[in-house]
Amino acid sequence: MNSLDIIIIAIIGLVAFRGYHRGLIKEAVSLTSVFIGLFVASHLHGVFVPHLKVYIANQGTVLALSYLITFIGTLVGLWFLVRFLQDVLKVAMLTVVDKAAGAAFGAVEGLLLGLVLLLLLKAVLPGTSVVRQSVFAQKTDPALVLLANFTPEPIRETLEEGGFALPKPAPPPIPSRKPILRDQKKNAKDKHTI
Repeated sequence: MNSLDIIIIAIIGLVAFRGYHRGLIKEAVSLTSVFIGLFVASHLHGVFVPHLKVYIANQGTVLALSYLITFIGTLVGLWFLVRFLQDVLKVAMLTVVDKAAGAAFGAVEGLLLGLVLLLLLKAVLPGTSVVRQSVFAQKTDPALVLLANFTPEPIRETLEEGGFALPKPAPPPIPSRKPILRDQKKNAKDKHTI
């Protein structure tokens, strides 16, 4: 185990500790609220445009303010939802479950952050001894290939143009088509009859 392994373990531990103190609901909502806010704002920002046009003449300013109001309103609404759900869990005396699940969720989030850090280090410093001697790096190569599958193509191209060597995405699996024999069909029907 080297310094890179210790850093990754520290990241996982710190995020898991933060998740324990915040609980599952806060941890999950904090992770997803920004994405939900952007999605809602991009689809519903037009609701405020007619109301803002009455007071503001510049169309660009109207659109930007409408987007910002929708985004912030979504974040505030999600915050109230989190507070409500936490109160429900306190009443139901499930706070321990909330904190334990928050720690587990935080550990998974920390593991993902460690994998992203490792992917970037392998892209920036592909042959260094720190990366080669890391136990974590050796054990997570399949996960890094999977993570590379989820890297958007424009980001992948930009990193590769800059000289970074990302792992190549795994090809999609080819579905196998095995012929079913008549005896197998008959046996399958016999198993499902009562």
